[in-house]
Amino acid sequence: MTTTTEPAPTTLTTTGAGVPRAIHVRPLAAGDTATVHEVVGQLSPDSAYLRFHTGMRRLPEPVAVRWAQVSAQRQQAHVAVDGATGRAVGMAQWFRTAGTDEAEVAVMVADLWQGLGIGARLVAEAIRSARAAGVVELRADVLPEHRLMRGWLARLGACQDLSDPTVLRLWIASAGEVPASAPVVA
Repeated sequence: MTTTTEPAPTTLTTTGAGVPRAIHVRPLAAGDTATVHEVVGQLSPDSAYLRFHTGMRRLPEPVAVRWAQVSAQRQQAHVAVDGATGRAVGMAQWFRTAGTDEAEVAVMVADLWQGLGIGARLVAEAIRSARAAGVVELRADVLPEHRLMRGWLARLGACQDLSDPTVLRLWIASAGEVPASAPVVA
């Protein structure tokens, strides 16, 4: 029987709701659909549209189940939790494309917590875990009108796939570190 050790949660301090708060970033537990729904439920209609590319307000249960099927080599998710309330306020995840060293990465942060560096920390954690799983290339599907995310991903080193204006690609050097432009704390 083999066992794996999950990394310890990391903490950042931010000023969510105007008050200094500790935000703990931890891996999503396998099967934890409640946390997935908790984060999605805090997205405004505009944020949900930018994340899901539809007007969906509630994540269908089969999708939440699929997202919560984490495994070390196939897909992982990291959750940002407000240390004061225990409420999940963000999540980043990656899904490996079967049989490849490529994966899709996605991030969402509750509207009240956006702009505080939480998304950057979550993506940095996703990049670290994807690299540890042997992922070499991450891809993010971003709507053309989502200028904030496109600019942010470009600062992380993402390159646009000119054959598809909705796709940004982020290459991860196998021996390199997470880009310095991915701030740990905003």
